[in-house]
Amino acid sequence: MSVTGFLRLWVTTLVVHLAASKVVMRPEGFLKLPTYTGAQTFNAGTANRAAYDSVTNLLYVVGHDADVMQIINMKDSLTNPVHARSIKFDPLNQGLPNDVKVCRGGLPTLEFLAISFETKNHAEQAHVHLYQLLEQPGDALVRLKTVTTVEGYDPNSIAWHKDCTELVVVSQGTMHTLNGELLDPKPSVDVLIPRLGLNVDRRTVPFSESAIQSARVRQVMTKCDTGSYTQLISHVQDLEPNYVVVDDNNIAYVLIQSNNAIGRMDLQDPLTPMSYHNMGRKDWSQYKIDTSYEDGGLNQRPHSMTSLYQPRHAVAFTFANKTWLATADTANIRRHNIRSGSTTLCNFDESAVGATWTRSNSFSSFLDANTAAELKTNMSSNAVTGRMPFCQLKTFQDGYNPLQLSYSYLSTYGGRGWSLIDASSMTRVYDSGDIMETFFSSSAATDSDKAVYNSYYQSANSAQSQYVDRTSVNTGPNPTAIATGNINGTQVVVVANGNVGGLYTFSITLDDSGAPQVDFEGFLRRGSPGLTWADAYSRSDDAVGEPGIEDLLWIEDEGQHVVVAISKIAGVASFYEVDLQ
Repeated sequence: MSVTGFLRLWVTTLVVHLAASKVVMRPEGFLKLPTYTGAQTFNAGTANRAAYDSVTNLLYVVGHDADVMQIINMKDSLTNPVHARSIKFDPLNQGLPNDVKVCRGGLPTLEFLAISFETKNHAEQAHVHLYQLLEQPGDALVRLKTVTTVEGYDPNSIAWHKDCTELVVVSQGTMHTLNGELLDPKPSVDVLIPRLGLNVDRRTVPFSESAIQSARVRQVMTKCDTGSYTQLISHVQDLEPNYVVVDDNNIAYVLIQSNNAIGRMDLQDPLTPMSYHNMGRKDWSQYKIDTSYEDGGLNQRPHSMTSLYQPRHAVAFTFANKTWLATADTANIRRHNIRSGSTTLCNFDESAVGATWTRSNSFSSFLDANTAAELKTNMSSNAVTGRMPFCQLKTFQDGYNPLQLSYSYLSTYGGRGWSLIDASSMTRVYDSGDIMETFFSSSAATDSDKAVYNSYYQSANSAQSQYVDRTSVNTGPNPTAIATGNINGTQVVVVANGNVGGLYTFSITLDDSGAPQVDFEGFLRRGSPGLTWADAYSRSDDAVGEPGIEDLLWIEDEGQHVVVAISKIAGVASFYEVDLQ
């Protein structure tokens, strides 16, 4: 069955319902996180990722650019916590923090605060440090173990085995320069196994070139377009894993966003190799999409094109005795302009905007002639798809037909929504479709919502609404993070708008046949559209909102459910209480 046929099948069998609201999200605490010196500064890099310790009610938030860790005390109140302190890391001996995870395995020897670090300018391989968990906010941070990751310069994501016996570390292997030369390290997935004392064993998970090709995972780069770096790039080397999550059965899922794939491996069975899963394409003839900022505002309609899903963030959970994976799907386009002084090392762009694409490429006879003509007309107009990026790779996975030297379909980037995936078969059973954009043209959207439709942060002195509609050409609502929890049998999924902030809420229940039914519950955003980001931040309230959400956490403690949104740009931790009516 074709991808389009498959999409039509599950769209008709799993209908999205706009339900009468059952899930209630209430904005609560809002903390602006300071630098190590105590200064509250907008866009200072004080918050990226977070982890919660349910025993001590401490929330750890790491800030990469500011090289800090924030300690937030939630003991007296989950919804209105207090900022206890900021801990400064040593950039020389530790590095810049990328991710943080808490694990308590039931034994004192299996209780860890894990933090992954990259060195400044990727000067050397990165580190993972295992610390003693704090019992009180003011306790000294004691480092227990240090591990250098294999071939890893940028360990962007870590995840624990549920018993705290293994830590999975994912390094992306991004191109960078060192001493004026270009390095293109291979990606790495390391499994770290804490032992007694200072010892940590390491198991490096190999990538299989043949398995990757058999799974039809897309290869983005084979070489630079131009530049002095002329080495060929293998399929393995091209992979850029960016996130990892582990489910209750200790299955690890490695997201490979730009390659539009997910790797799956069983931590209990290290002899079985990782499997790879192509996440397919989304058919936009089935949904409405806004493709331009020169089309008069909210202008959403179907288009005869597809997009890569490109999962960026994920959460695994158990519901109805099955394991599911929920992914936030958004665009990631591989572009490089790497220089050393006046020397160009590598220029590369996998995409071309519509107006350029249609001048350089053509469609094959496999595409209906009328559809091809309509696509070309649309790409010739900036009011339609002339500014939208489309894939120009000459690969089967990106629609290229080598026999006719042309494309059988047009493909852009990102799912602009979230997916529910059956974790056992790795098949998608639900896609949120166009809800995250079409909500803004619905009667449920307020004027404040519409004022920031597909807007984004450009500078501190720009208004929150100044760039309304501008991200329509690339990411749309840009879902960057996802979290989930269960309230009295209803599974609630919360997805972040990664541009201007705000949370989309969905519920999952079982229909009469026992299949999951997904209902859209609504959208809620903090912020003040008429203010500049800087002016909004200077106020004592939450007027700045949550631009650039990097992480979402669902905290359940003593029957209370709280979602925490971590905003990189504003440097805030924003708290919401979640309940059912």
